[in-house]
Amino acid sequence: YYVWLSLSCKGIAIYQIEFPLVYSLKEKYYTKGLSSRLWKMEVGELRNYLDIYQRGCIRNYQLMLCLSFSFIKYLRRLVIYFIQKTHCPSR
Repeated sequence: YYVWLSLSCKGIAIYQIEFPLVYSLKEKYYTKGLSSRLWKMEVGELRNYLDIYQRGCIRNYQLMLCLSFSFIKYLRRLVIYFIQKTHCPSR
């Protein structure tokens, strides 16, 4: 994600491919890896935004929007985590 942000800051065109390039059997969140540590994942995303702001790639209001949206996503992940934990206590 950081590489994508850095390239877009340099004016390099970024394109979205509309079909999956890989398939994973891993659950979306919460089982292993960084996604199992939701707060660390959130801190990393916030640092990415702060870095591109400090490099002058985005303005104050854009930083605030990015930080707000990121925190809303984090809260959503927490809600999903607790719902899944309630329905499947073995996690």
